Amino acid sequence: MKKVMITGVWPLLLLAMFSSVSPAAESQDEVSWGEPLILSSNLAAEVVKSPFAEGDMVKKGALLLQLESGVARARLEQAVAELTHQKLLLTEAQNELQRSEELYERTLLSDHDLDLARIAHAAAQSSYSRARAERVVAQHELALRRVVAPFDAQVLEVFVRAGETINGQFNSVKLIALRPLK
Repeated sequence: MKKVMITGVWPLLLLAMFSSVSPAAESQDEVSWGEPLILSSNLAAEVVKSPFAEGDMVKKGALLLQLESGVARARLEQAVAELTHQKLLLTEAQNELQRSEELYERTLLSDHDLDLARIAHAAAQSSYSRARAERVVAQHELALRRVVAPFDAQVLEVFVRAGETINGQFNSVKLIALRPLK
């Protein structure tokens, strides 16, 4: 039996999020040629688009299912706006720290006031880092709304259709079964 190794971050993420592979699986997952792979989801969402039917052949990267993404898109926009705001605050805190250090060097600023400028700068850096992380999470959540083929495959079974609502919050919901092509 011929086997293929899927490596890298995205295939592992796809398999961990949409298949029966547990998140604690090794960094390399094995897919056996000809054996079905069931993609599943732990999201709660409406299926917006399901363009393939049983028997169809799909190419790697083809959109298999599109889940409702309005809320996820709004969260990403919010995260981007917050990141922009925090970047401006960080820039101002950097400028204020630089001014404070210059005044301190000229003995026109106390140790306490310099410490306050350093604390404000550290707080601004922390807020900026949090906003950047929130943007990454929002991008990830939006990406999970698009289920794409991890490899060239044949669609064996589609478990959900456009218009259906899935709820995988407590148990993963089967979405589609694929047979990898050689």
